[in-house]
Amino acid sequence: MRSAYALVLLARMSDALALYLARDRCDLDLSEDVVMMGQGAVRGQKDDIAIETTKGHLTANVSFRPEARYVEYVVETVPGNIVACEGTLGCGGARCAVRRFKGDRRPIAVRRGAFLRVAWALRYGVVSILETHLLPPVEWRLEVGCDRTGFFTELLGHLGALRDALGSDLSVRGLDCSDEELADLFDTEAAALKELTTDRQTPDALAIAHGARCSPGTVDVARLVVEREFAPGRDIGVYECALRAQQVWAPTRWAADQFVAAGATSVVVVPEAVNAALFSREAASRDDKSMAAIDARLGARTDAWTVLCVAKWERRKGLDVLLDGLFRLDDARLALHSYRPSWERGERNLQKVAESRRAIACAGRPRCAVVQWLGDGPLSRSEMRALYSRVDAFVLATRGEGWGLPIHEAMAMELPVVVTNASGIETLASPDAAILLPSNGVDDDGYARGPTARDVADALQYLRTNPATAHRLGKLAREHVVTLFSPHAVASIMRAELQAFVLRRATGRRPSSPPPRWSSVADELR
Repeated sequence: MRSAYALVLLARMSDALALYLARDRCDLDLSEDVVMMGQGAVRGQKDDIAIETTKGHLTANVSFRPEARYVEYVVETVPGNIVACEGTLGCGGARCAVRRFKGDRRPIAVRRGAFLRVAWALRYGVVSILETHLLPPVEWRLEVGCDRTGFFTELLGHLGALRDALGSDLSVRGLDCSDEELADLFDTEAAALKELTTDRQTPDALAIAHGARCSPGTVDVARLVVEREFAPGRDIGVYECALRAQQVWAPTRWAADQFVAAGATSVVVVPEAVNAALFSREAASRDDKSMAAIDARLGARTDAWTVLCVAKWERRKGLDVLLDGLFRLDDARLALHSYRPSWERGERNLQKVAESRRAIACAGRPRCAVVQWLGDGPLSRSEMRALYSRVDAFVLATRGEGWGLPIHEAMAMELPVVVTNASGIETLASPDAAILLPSNGVDDDGYARGPTARDVADALQYLRTNPATAHRLGKLAREHVVTLFSPHAVASIMRAELQAFVLRRATGRRPSSPPPRWSSVADELR
């Protein structure tokens, strides 16, 4: 009984010390309960910290490493708000982990921080459980081809950063990439895959299942996406996997809500990542070979305003509405890279399909918009980057997305983006960094009904006739995804969630009933 009382007392002391450290060393004007509600900007006087938030709170110090002499703490916002921090360890949606005390060698600060770290650990009976090197080996399972499908490209976005975050205890199973397939990747991506891919099972590994369904065996964490609303009988493989897993990582709050509706008991929002150092205009400009390859596909240079769409030719992607909207414009061009998946019925010659629609919509209009068909063959990663750099905007009139990696890549390349505000897309393409098309409700299959052709035409015409606004949106788009969804930020969230997962398992804690939440170590430790 006394030991339990001592732990409670120690926990309260650690809470008080967390507040004291924040007030004493972070130079922030904080109230006693550490709330910063309603303040547009709260800035420390030191150069290495700046917190920008409208509805945020500082939750707690998370860990302290005396040898580096810094404290890490977390800034969160209420659901639906975004927080951006300069000088952070990582940001993701509504949280930022901020590092302080760099270079502070005063012994008293070291002792305070060390006490705090031990106090947090003792609160759950585990000392140093949060240290990265005490995580078990992590085995990422992805059984798809290396052909730059959605799941494979998702892995490329964060793999190198997660390796850096976890060290040598990360492996990837299920992939078998040929040398030709690896050659189509960026060098750093190919190197990470070569280093981490194995066909041997890692004993006692923490297993992360990634894909459309779980393979047989234990599933600790499932990295899953859905594109439409949950209902019994829909997307059975995905939801069976979610119910088998001890925890689900969903890329958006909307997706998390679907897994909760299906009965998943532990769901965390962990976004996707794109490496903005690789997907940048500067990097594209240095790649003459890829630029030449894309120029050959685009054909002769033209003054026509060019918008890009990269998508499978299926009803969900809304290419029918996109083409009908495009053909309402004059002096515009759609660069289209698409293929019809095997499960979709209909004409396989997609260029013929597009031209047939144009012939009807553009009758008697010689200046009517045109489609520049880029073929259905795969492009290398560097060629995709070059393609983004050669167009004026990106559009996708989708009826449902799991995340939207081409949208993410386009935003990283400073393109203004037009996309349907459906299935949680606002997490990636926020209203201040993109033009969001109306979703117009949900159809009988759970997908958004999607925008009308007039919606698409009006949005494209607005961008074409307002180049200054388009340029500003492109800049904001890149800033948005670099701040919130960088590989380092997402890997930091993943590492934090794995640490919290191990802590819960070691202490026998079971997750309480949802609602789903944005990832936060501090949220787990409260």
